[in-house]
Amino acid sequence: MYRILSQHKDFMVINKGPGLGMHDEAGEPGLVNLVRAETGLELYPVHRLDKMTSGLLLLARTPEANRALSMAFADRRVSKQ
Repeated sequence: MYRILSQHKDFMVINKGPGLGMHDEAGEPGLVNLVRAETGLELYPVHRLDKMTSGLLLLARTPEANRALSMAFADRRVSKQ
């Protein structure tokens, strides 16, 4: 499903497995809500991965971190491979 790889005061890095959606679907919790339930943290998805795609995912821990990290992706200061 997923594994928390790293936690920082501003973000966490998740390894998302295939078949898990980002958001709730058909009554099943998505990745964001699963991690929120496990950690008790308010989390903000910085970018998305398709349901069938596996890989690393950033979740911001604050609205400020979400804005800064989202802008880094939008400005292409971060690359995805």
